[in-house]
Amino acid sequence: MDVLEDLYGLTPAEARLTCLLPWCSGLAELAEELGVTRSTAQTQLAAVFRKTGTRRQADLVRLLVRGVAMFRSVEESSGFWFVRPSRGADLG
Repeated sequence: MDVLEDLYGLTPAEARLTCLLPWCSGLAELAEELGVTRSTAQTQLAAVFRKTGTRRQADLVRLLVRGVAMFRSVEESSGFWFVRPSRGADLG
């Protein structure tokens, strides 16, 4: 997640939300996974969109996947992006 924070200027909370986004079916599930209100998740997601230059969740996920592919081609990565973190996992 430090990579997301460094590349896009995300806060730790925004980076956690971004990492969970591909595995959640919607904002309500995302908020529940993070232990925040739906409103907080929505505010964080809006900030992530602004900072990454994306407008939709699908665009954000696409950006992440492309970024991982580029990152992996430069340096061998653990591939944590492709494994959903377990609930309560230390993501930062």
